[in-house]
Amino acid sequence: MNPVYAHIMIVHVPVVGVVFTIAVMLFGAITGERKIALFGCALTVVCAVAAIAAYATGPPAYESVESTLDEPTRTLAERHAVAGRAAFILTLLAGIVALQALLRTAAAEMPSPWLIRGLAVLLLVLAGILGWTAHLGGGLAHPESRSSESSSP
Repeated sequence: MNPVYAHIMIVHVPVVGVVFTIAVMLFGAITGERKIALFGCALTVVCAVAAIAAYATGPPAYESVESTLDEPTRTLAERHAVAGRAAFILTLLAGIVALQALLRTAAAEMPSPWLIRGLAVLLLVLAGILGWTAHLGGGLAHPESRSSESSSP
């Protein structure tokens, strides 16, 4: 499997996973079920682990195609890398917050409702950043989706 294909396959896990996690957290908030919110925390940790793999596959994917990129595509790839770095850091932060909630539960303590609410807000922000990062990456794979501004010389 080449590095580009590996990166494209793996990056979908945190992107789709965070959206699914938001739905789970929202359902837990609506129903008031603590276990559902904790399941959302566990999903967040899974997304953070997947983000590590996604971030690690980015540089090898870029290096494998770098020599074939024209200047506009190279610029787009650099923008994608910067957005990816921000998404990676925020995903790790969300994973740490979620892990804190799970560890408190394991210690027979209730996680603070503010911790869960803060995680939900962080996940919403993260979904936007992941969406933007995915959009930029999609422009690399699908040049027809680029705006005329980013594809002009």
